[in-house]
Amino acid sequence: MKSNANPTTMWPLDKLKPNAKQSSFSPPTDIEIKQLADDIKRNGLLTPIEILSDGTIICGHSRLLAAKKLQKTEVLCVVRRDLEDAGPAAIEERLLDDNLNRRQLSNIDIARAYKRLVELRPSRKNTNGTGEFRDQTAQRLRMSGRNLDRLLKLAEAPGEIQAVLAERKLPQGHVDRFMDLPQSEREKILKQIRSGTPAKEAIERNSRYIAALFGRLQKRNSLTSRLNKAWSGLSRYSKEPLPESLRESVQDLMQACAEALGVKLPQ
Repeated sequence: MKSNANPTTMWPLDKLKPNAKQSSFSPPTDIEIKQLADDIKRNGLLTPIEILSDGTIICGHSRLLAAKKLQKTEVLCVVRRDLEDAGPAAIEERLLDDNLNRRQLSNIDIARAYKRLVELRPSRKNTNGTGEFRDQTAQRLRMSGRNLDRLLKLAEAPGEIQAVLAERKLPQGHVDRFMDLPQSEREKILKQIRSGTPAKEAIERNSRYIAALFGRLQKRNSLTSRLNKAWSGLSRYSKEPLPESLRESVQDLMQACAEALGVKLPQ
């Protein structure tokens, strides 16, 4: 019979091994490690590092680096025998979930973690791209489900694009436009990037990108104009006043539209 007991004990730092799957994520910065080390120095290690019985880390790669910075020789660990019994997928899910807790996680890291979690359990995502898991994850990350769907596109981008995203050298909007281009146009851009052209410049050179951007601006200006007219009309409405509750609902909706467009409504 397999045991679900997870013993907690001190482990020598030189016996702990990074998880190979952790390499998919951007490493913590020196500032992050210093802040974590300072916290451990003040308060101690409040959360043990989670490991497998052979010393492979599941959760706590940053804590290990902080402990090394403090020149510790051993650290408190919990051996997750329950996850070992559950199998590789359960171990990977725990690692991905832990990475989503990182404060300075980049958009591409979020995209990779979320995409892999959905792949591990296809039932988490229904046919129209929404679902309870998606909404719970978005709420946890303090973003909308729609934004999380946008991030998912990042994980499908070519490696060259993901690399500059991880280095925060490319706005997400540029990736959205890149992914909307025909495959032939994408290949032209990738060829430029491989020859040394910065990704942002290569995408902006593309004529289809410029046309799409111009069309997007035109649509935005048109929507802004229509929204302002509707707002003014609502403000002057007097012949048959709307019920106060309905008026507030309409105003709230218009305000939300204005925020999405990045404009201010007239007072």
